[in-house]
Amino acid sequence: MEEQQELEKLLQELRESSHTKIVEGKKDKTALNKLGITNVVTCSRSMQEAAAVSTDPAIILTDYDEDGRRMASRLVELLHDEGKTADLDYRRKLRKITRITRVEELPKAIERGEKDGKNLC
Repeated sequence: MEEQQELEKLLQELRESSHTKIVEGKKDKTALNKLGITNVVTCSRSMQEAAAVSTDPAIILTDYDEDGRRMASRLVELLHDEGKTADLDYRRKLRKITRITRVEELPKAIERGEKDGKNLC
């Protein structure tokens, strides 16, 4: 399956999922909402609070920089403390398919890929 199709399938799964998606900040949440992805919680106020209000499992979609990796690891721990599971599969798959480094870049990267007729980002 080509990258564009893989990405669209992944985004559709996220749109259809009722599970909480945890992101770092408001820009990330806005970006996912633009793509029709709902039930997004930010860590803006507190990672512990985000873990507490999340579903089981919670989908972690933090950025791909060092801060995002640390945050993802910490969220796994906090969710575990809450008796919940962390789903990192979507985060890994998005990174593999796209060349974005921040979740907030996703809508623009998709738009660029469509305009340029490229496979992706």
